[in-house]
Amino acid sequence: MDRNPSPIPEDLIDQDVLRADIIGSTVFSKQWVLSCLVNLLKGVEKEPSKSNEKDNDDNPNGIEMDKELEEELCKLWDMSANEEVVSFLHEWKSAEMLISVVAKTNSPRTTEICIGILANMACTEKMRKVFTEDDQLRGLLIALLEGRDPPTLVELSRLLHACIADQTTCKPWLTDIKKNSTSLDALTFILLSSTNSDLVFNVSCLLDVLLDSDQDILVSLSNSNFVQAVVEASKEVKNKKEECYDMLLHCLQVLSTEQEGVKVLGRT
Repeated sequence: MDRNPSPIPEDLIDQDVLRADIIGSTVFSKQWVLSCLVNLLKGVEKEPSKSNEKDNDDNPNGIEMDKELEEELCKLWDMSANEEVVSFLHEWKSAEMLISVVAKTNSPRTTEICIGILANMACTEKMRKVFTEDDQLRGLLIALLEGRDPPTLVELSRLLHACIADQTTCKPWLTDIKKNSTSLDALTFILLSSTNSDLVFNVSCLLDVLLDSDQDILVSLSNSNFVQAVVEASKEVKNKKEECYDMLLHCLQVLSTEQEGVKVLGRT
């Protein structure tokens, strides 16, 4: 008669092997995390190439993510809020892998989750320094500001804010943003057009620290388009996110410390 196998007796389980598979003092499995990352790479390899024009025309909003893989990666995303998990991910150069996936994938959900994991990792001082030292990573992340997927932009703006708000890591990011002539335009466009209150809040936080951190950026944003965008965003969030509304008012206040900003505010 068939029956389920009996559990392995506890005295036959190698406790040292079990402990070796646990990440630090957590209950998370190293093997599971690595398996999840491998599955992510395999999933992206199965996607049609971004250069395939026919597939892109058939899926203008990108492709759907495999549901089982999505569930796995969302668990990893949650786990990446733990510093010991972050250290393990760094040990296995996971940030480089996640960035390579973002560069290859045509799935907005995959991009969002990968950026979300990186944003969680950026909550640690060590990873902010690691990210800042990676020219390719900085360039790709700043270029992603021109994307049009709100959930991805929510995570991206959170990541950028973490790195730029840190005085020990902000300079290379500020330099890259100034070199990328469209990055500030992209942030202005988000304020002007987005109805996603989480996105508007994150971008407001990012712009607030940008205005406070760099005189050249302050001068660049002292224009009527930016002021109009701040005004429109303020209308959108006034009754939804009071903290965001205050942040936007502070952006206007910072503009008033720049001569050209005073002129623009006077004309608006």
